[in-house]
Amino acid sequence: MTAISGATLNFTFDKSMFSDPAMRPHLEAYYNETYDALRENIAARKEAQANGEFPETIKTKDGKTASPAHLLDLEKAIPRFDKWLDMQQNGASPFDFAKHAETGLMLSRVNDGQQNDFYNQQMENLNNFHAAMVEIMEEAQNAEGVQPDQEIAAASENLSAKDATSSPHLSFNEIATKYNVRNISPQEVDKLVKELQDNNLLSSKDALMLMTHGEDFLSHMPGEFYSQARLSEKIDLLDLSEYQRKITSGPKEQWDRQIALLKRLDEAAG
Repeated sequence: MTAISGATLNFTFDKSMFSDPAMRPHLEAYYNETYDALRENIAARKEAQANGEFPETIKTKDGKTASPAHLLDLEKAIPRFDKWLDMQQNGASPFDFAKHAETGLMLSRVNDGQQNDFYNQQMENLNNFHAAMVEIMEEAQNAEGVQPDQEIAAASENLSAKDATSSPHLSFNEIATKYNVRNISPQEVDKLVKELQDNNLLSSKDALMLMTHGEDFLSHMPGEFYSQARLSEKIDLLDLSEYQRKITSGPKEQWDRQIALLKRLDEAAG
């Protein structure tokens, strides 16, 4: 299991979270965010139908005529929260889909582009789920009066490689010179995050995002894709992050923050 902790949160990011009573309100918030757009769409269509403004037929992409989905069917497609939670616990969670995708990738005997795309999409979904849960829990704790460490947040978001020398132990520059983000292993990523946090140079939000590339997080991913050998394999983390930002279909703000941090580290390292 991967324990996620920081200035404002502490939770375990794996499938056990769906049966953790303490996670229920946060998961319900995620569930509501997921289905709110569909509920709003159904409400708008009901109003349009009542006003005689909704078409009885629609044109598909291939030019054919079809009847739009019945509103009752759309409403039935939204599971109740308890049903959704049960589905996540019994095989329909992002962790399960990631494991299935990894199994398919490992069993493929050829370079199957479609299988690779499916795997990349499931990894993206898992990372997006992680980012969403972090944001939801931070909002919940802020609403309860638990404020994040503003000095740490400011250090991560506003610190430049040029003037980052205010740490009482190690400066941003000193830490940056110990790591090469263009040639770094997951094991080294965890060490980098720890040093930045120990010296109050990284916000919890940025730490959590960066930790998804670390050994502790990857070693607990579904399946066996991240072997010990792969966890010590060096990658260009800045290049990888820019690529993942490019292909993601979700919000890009988290990737922008991570890329900005990695660029500062790269510049400081010289």
